[in-house]
Amino acid sequence: MSEEPKFTSCPFTVLIDTREQAAFEFRNMENLKRYGGGQLIIRTERLALPTGDYSIKGMQDRVSVERKEMGDFFSCCGGDRERFEKQLSRLNQLEFGCMMIEASMDMVMRGHRESRLDPESVRGSVIAWQMNYFPRVHWWFCGGKRLAEVTTFRILDRWWRNHEV
Repeated sequence: MSEEPKFTSCPFTVLIDTREQAAFEFRNMENLKRYGGGQLIIRTERLALPTGDYSIKGMQDRVSVERKEMGDFFSCCGGDRERFEKQLSRLNQLEFGCMMIEASMDMVMRGHRESRLDPESVRGSVIAWQMNYFPRVHWWFCGGKRLAEVTTFRILDRWWRNHEV
């Protein structure tokens, strides 16, 4: 006889910026075993966030994750650089900001088919930005959308557990 699946409600609501077009759905996530395990039910709300694409309801002025698909990220390193650096500056004003890139560094170094940017230049920009916006803006290079989605949730979950009131 199989056991009934266990469901656990996430203790916070994930905020998703209204401008986020292909938003993470935060489905099919497991609660960590140390917190009781089971399938997580994650509530989300759409809101025009002042900074980033994902945050925690009630903590959006303290923590935020900015997500970039690979093509968008290459644009940010080129023609959209000034706008992107303003985003980094806003993230740097928070207690914790995160750049979530939906590509591994290996993928970045192979270049992007729609960009003429030299991958070495992109890597150099990342290194400079990591130094210029240290220690508040953290960089994650994930090899695809699902890994970026799960990592985004885990970051927000850890933040909430470290700062819950």
